Amino acid sequence: MPTHKAQPPLLFPIVYRKAFWRQFLHCIGAALVAAPGLIGLVGAAFMQHHGTGDVVFTCIIGLVFTLPGAGIMAAVLRYQVTLEPDAISVRTLWGTRHLRREQIAGCRKVQGAIGPPYLVIFSKTRRNKEIRIPKTAGLDARFELWLKGVSDLDAVDRARAQAAIITDTKLGVTPDERLRNLTHARHIAGGLSLLTVLFGCWFLMFPHPYEVLFAALACFPPAAMALLAFSRGEYRLDDSSRFDAMKLITFTRAENLPAGEDPRATILTLVSAPGLILAIRAFSDLRLLHGDDWAIFAAFGVILCIALLIVARQHTRLTGVVCVGYLMFMCAWGFGAGLLLNASFDWAPTELYRTKILAKSIQGGKIRSYSLRVAPWGPQEQDNTVPVSDELFDDAQVGKTACVALHKGLFGVRWYAAAECDADAKPDEK
Repeated sequence: MPTHKAQPPLLFPIVYRKAFWRQFLHCIGAALVAAPGLIGLVGAAFMQHHGTGDVVFTCIIGLVFTLPGAGIMAAVLRYQVTLEPDAISVRTLWGTRHLRREQIAGCRKVQGAIGPPYLVIFSKTRRNKEIRIPKTAGLDARFELWLKGVSDLDAVDRARAQAAIITDTKLGVTPDERLRNLTHARHIAGGLSLLTVLFGCWFLMFPHPYEVLFAALACFPPAAMALLAFSRGEYRLDDSSRFDAMKLITFTRAENLPAGEDPRATILTLVSAPGLILAIRAFSDLRLLHGDDWAIFAAFGVILCIALLIVARQHTRLTGVVCVGYLMFMCAWGFGAGLLLNASFDWAPTELYRTKILAKSIQGGKIRSYSLRVAPWGPQEQDNTVPVSDELFDDAQVGKTACVALHKGLFGVRWYAAAECDADAKPDEK
């Protein structure tokens, strides 16, 4: 019979403090905050020939910087978590909070808007305040073992939500039908997410055929919104506190999921990845004659984001962090998709201008983009950077002549890029 190694007994008390290197970095940051204030206070001591008002003002400004820096340093050095067999206490700058095991209602992991996640241990009564322990406190397996008997409120919530979803009659008449519908939705979302990643890598590394790849990526966010709008609740946007990159592309059947995991299909990849990829490609390949014209397309992304969040509000807990995150993704999508659509399907006649090549440059590593620094041309009155294909880049020589094609744009947003010269190219008059 297999033998199990006995768990060594815990030796109490167990004390946790932040790692030395974390304390050191925090103290350095606190010192940088406090340094201007200390300089101001020292300077105030030598302001003998200034008025009282100037000295007081300098002291106040010095204290504004010195006190927060000193407070941060004291809080970092004083922080300590202590485990006893039947109790936990946390010492902070403002005092010590103590909870006995029988007073603990449960614990929950919380992701703050700024900084690392932290563990919150709740009390059963209002008389005892909750205890917050950051992830940076140096907790180890002994803490997890001590916490084993404490109720995990996150797991309880997830199990309750999973049960509510699986028993939702909108997803099907019988439990088996609901699970089949959820599994079908997970397969669709997983397949589309995989295509998004594959097309995105293809478009970044080898953008040919350009228009086909661009059109495919541009269609994924509206497709995600359509899935949310016309589904019966099988799809969801991810909430930041439950984000897991390893589960963005998954084909696991709904009935095989771990207890408490949301069985609905996530479409986060369909919403986030295309915008970032299209924005990178547009920024690399295009230059606008008027640099602020991109705001028109970003505004369209904001409109689509608002529509997306309105559709998703029935299926997703929309916190402020979640809304800001999706707003950024959709602004990037509007920026990238709008500019590339404006350029890719622009068949209007172009204006060619001759100019002088001042420098050549290559940006990036494996994903490269090429550009030329050229002298003023046409409506451009200053030296400027022009994107160029790798073929034209190889033929270009510094000091020689190059041509810049000025395009009208499908939506009237004028853009330009390097092009081959012909007899109709306008001479450099600058």
